[in-house]
Amino acid sequence: MSHGGKHIARAALAILLFSSKPSFAAPSLPDDLNNPLFNSSAKETAASLAVDFNALLGKAEKGDADAQQQVGAAYCNGRGVAQDYQQARIWLQKAAEQKNLRAISWLGFLSANGYGVPQDQAKAFQYYLTAAMGGNDVSDEMQVAERYARGNGVNASDVESLSWYDKAAAHGNAQAALEAGLDYFNGKGSTKDPETAFRYFLQASYHDLAPAQYYLAYFYWNGIFVPRDPVQAYKWIQLANRRDHEEEATTLLRDIKAALTVEQVTQGEALVDGWSREMRGEGPIVPLHSTFATGSSAKMPFENIAGEIVLTTTINGHDKVKFILDTGASLTIIDGICVSQYKIPTGTTYRSFGGIGKDTVLGSHTADLSLALPGLTFDHVSLDIAPCGARVDGILGYDLLRNFVIKIDYVAKTVEFMDPKSFNASQAGQLLPARIVHTKIFVQAKLINSNFESDNEEFVLDTGCSDGFVLAHHYVLSYPNLAFAKGWEGAAEGIGGTLWAERVPCFGAQVGDILLKKPIVTVAKRDQSMFQHMNGLIGNEVWKYFDLTIDYPGQRVYLKPNSHYETPPAPPPVAAAVKPAGPD
Repeated sequence: MSHGGKHIARAALAILLFSSKPSFAAPSLPDDLNNPLFNSSAKETAASLAVDFNALLGKAEKGDADAQQQVGAAYCNGRGVAQDYQQARIWLQKAAEQKNLRAISWLGFLSANGYGVPQDQAKAFQYYLTAAMGGNDVSDEMQVAERYARGNGVNASDVESLSWYDKAAAHGNAQAALEAGLDYFNGKGSTKDPETAFRYFLQASYHDLAPAQYYLAYFYWNGIFVPRDPVQAYKWIQLANRRDHEEEATTLLRDIKAALTVEQVTQGEALVDGWSREMRGEGPIVPLHSTFATGSSAKMPFENIAGEIVLTTTINGHDKVKFILDTGASLTIIDGICVSQYKIPTGTTYRSFGGIGKDTVLGSHTADLSLALPGLTFDHVSLDIAPCGARVDGILGYDLLRNFVIKIDYVAKTVEFMDPKSFNASQAGQLLPARIVHTKIFVQAKLINSNFESDNEEFVLDTGCSDGFVLAHHYVLSYPNLAFAKGWEGAAEGIGGTLWAERVPCFGAQVGDILLKKPIVTVAKRDQSMFQHMNGLIGNEVWKYFDLTIDYPGQRVYLKPNSHYETPPAPPPVAAAVKPAGPD
């Protein structure tokens, strides 16, 4: 196979690559390591070491299903008690009879390995299937998928195997995404679908899975689904070769390097160097050239659309384009419909985008374009292309905001971009502790409820959120004394899908030294995507009571109460705070 006289890839490699699983595929885990205790329950395992086994046993004897499951797991592993698979089975069976899914999965582990029971793969499969159908544990889903693929304890079924790989990939398992990608490309369990295969390989690659990166290199090198792009091919094969040095990968790397110019190799190396940032969802750090129309600042009106700050933007001379000012976004994004409408040239790079939902979105990039806000112009910017919703055409994120001091006046409905050198903080209001981590700006706040207050914890300052406090599920679990009463459930939509949440009543909150009366508080029903790694967000339903100033270069935030602000009543006396167990 050749292109322009240059050797691209041997036919034998193409046959090897897509007629079977990769010769250097990531190793599959043994049954014991696929058991929940060793992956999704790693925190549970660590916690169990600190638990007095006798106290746990006492709870189990009183019928507590979770305690019964933990006692069974302790007997399995000899943690806090001598290893005894017979006792493990007894306690796990008790918990399973109360429909404890973790215990059911453990029984599958015992049956699969013949620990304390006769080895029985058919019974193991039924246990894993029951656990997988009843919950969202990715280890159970992977067990079911791989057993259908191998015919282990059940009749082999490519269709069922792919269905379960799809489920596990949707819950973030990189190996599942790799396997699903191979199946979709080969038409195994589905019609051949190179686009879906590419999406899955991209998902697995953002978990740094080398075989998936190898397949992306092959796609870009040969123009499969994506336009042929030797620089992107070089990036992905270099990333794959950091971890794997099999013959196929080495050969592909040699072929690609031989065909590239010095300039293309330099471009590819820059992409490799920026990989750690890209994995965190950040764009490459590129110099921004921006110009104020007059002076060293630009003040512009904004529209309040469904609680979001929307600025009128001009793209390549096309005005009246609507962009959300989103301090919670890492990247500036333009909607694909807007790209098509204005015939904006696009590049060949694809990447995954995430947000509040559990899913990722496949997007590409525009070519260089001009973006202008009233009084402020950016030249030679490349925007990421992804769905932004029906109300707006794009999102202004950290990559375009990071060089400015930005003041938001919620009463006058204006946003002012300022050169940091001209910013005078003396009139900006109260200085809040703040820091920027991986493009997100965090501020400290505490919640007050039911005669109890939390510690000061970090939350993302998110002007792209129309809500107030949006709390991660693990944060609420770490403060049981906040005792939020039952509220009403709803759904928030964003990049990555839907966040199911519950609106709960709250007495008050404190941001810096400023108290808030009955803030709007929403609790995520389960941690997903970004909420796994933070305490939560603070959106415009809180910030609208202030003049909000964000000094990005200085990593400072200032608040000044505005005419919307009401002095709250004195909070009730509070008990001592319980230190949270979850991460910041």
